[in-house]
Amino acid sequence: MKDKSIITISTINGTRGFHLAPWHFKTFKIVSALIVFFFLALTINLFELSDKMDQVTLSENQLISQANKLQHQLISQENTLQGTITDLSDEKLELKQDINQRDSMLDKFYTRLNNLENYLEGDSSLNDTKQNLGASESIDSRLNAATINSALRINFLRNVPNGSPVKKARLSSQFGYRTHPVTKKRKKHRGLDFAVNTGTPIYATADGVVEMARKSNLGSGNFLRIQHSHGFSSSFSHMKSFKAHSGQFVEKGQLIGYSGNTGMSSGPHLHYEIRFVGRALDPLNFVRWNNDNFDTIYEKEKGIKWDYLVQKQEQQINIQLQLLSQLDAALLVQSN
Repeated sequence: MKDKSIITISTINGTRGFHLAPWHFKTFKIVSALIVFFFLALTINLFELSDKMDQVTLSENQLISQANKLQHQLISQENTLQGTITDLSDEKLELKQDINQRDSMLDKFYTRLNNLENYLEGDSSLNDTKQNLGASESIDSRLNAATINSALRINFLRNVPNGSPVKKARLSSQFGYRTHPVTKKRKKHRGLDFAVNTGTPIYATADGVVEMARKSNLGSGNFLRIQHSHGFSSSFSHMKSFKAHSGQFVEKGQLIGYSGNTGMSSGPHLHYEIRFVGRALDPLNFVRWNNDNFDTIYEKEKGIKWDYLVQKQEQQINIQLQLLSQLDAALLVQSN
């Protein structure tokens, strides 16, 4: 019994004693220590696992946010492309009808020419005329060239500012140096001033995204700027109120707000600017620009590398034409 401990347990049925040797206590301590160590390790692992789960959740939320942003951009680009494709389809149909009529006229001309050749055999001038006609571009080539030129005009007049932002307005101040009506100092006026009553509707002059819609009682007053394609932007100052907000996509001719007299202004008017890569341009050249005088803008704004813009745009139009051709071929196969 030496070196042994007695544990006594009393119950209603009596008292019982248990003899425990020292190694029992050592075993109990070791087991208890192992249990405590196990629970500590388990707790630490749980904390680490929880932290990793939080990081995974954060990364997942960021990925979802990026995916939503990309989806929004894709939808916007798809809508723009669909609009261009629709315009091109209509234009292509009209051009096909026109080319078919001209082709019919050419067939009649060839018939008459052949009759003349049969009647006047050996006339070298007629043979030269026939050879020149045979060397001319094919109908498909002419159709593609006309389609590209027409689509180029449609795209530029859709995405580059043109026309007036207000209807039936008088120009009160043009682009260039002038004496400021408020400060009375001579400085460069970087836009056009339209003399219009407060509350006159203002319209977007090209497709684009509203980069800024800022309210202020200083300087330009209530100010809205639209970012367009190809490096162009348009801005509107001294507005009364906005009908478009920052980040919104707007189309040419869409109502974006109303004119006012906010900021440093001597009376109700709209100050309108057009910039290319941040450089102010004379808006009057673009206000007067339309499909009838399309090529004149190249001469009036020589500081812009139009040849580069035209080249890049023609490449995009060629891709769209290829897509249209593939679509037409697929529809033809389905119809058969």
